[in-house]
Amino acid sequence: MEKKLLSWLFVAVGLFMLVYGCHNMAKEMSDGQKLYQAKCSSCHNLIAPERHDKEKWQLYIDKYGQEMTTGEKRVVLQYLVGSD
Repeated sequence: MEKKLLSWLFVAVGLFMLVYGCHNMAKEMSDGQKLYQAKCSSCHNLIAPERHDKEKWQLYIDKYGQEMTTGEKRVVLQYLVGSD
């Protein structure tokens, strides 16, 4: 009985840590990062922000971000170039 209770305790603690960790991770992401992940990963793997400069990111956002609003494009670009 004691082993079963201990097993359930470990499961409960693990689930708590998983939920709490995911909640904190989502909280720590900026709006730009959330939008970038939501909008861009639906079509391709995400590219590290430091891979391109502002002008190149602007070209990509203009070309491939046709489903985004002007405001969303601005927020994503700010995230990608590090001024979020």
